[in-house]
Amino acid sequence: MYYTKASKDVKTAVSATQLTGTATATVSRGDYGLQIPSVPNVANVEEEVELIIDFVANAS
Repeated sequence: MYYTKASKDVKTAVSATQLTGTATATVSRGDYGLQIPSVPNVANVEEEVELIIDFVANAS
């Protein structure tokens, strides 16, 4: 199993037939050795990226 260095937050709601939620993680591209080339007036990439995942699981 792989664990990230990201800060994480998960919020969920549960009913008899469904699980829903939102997971948020902030990752630093430097933690993964990602380097963005420096090109003036072309791109500006932040060091941290926020990932947001909404999920739904239904009972079968």
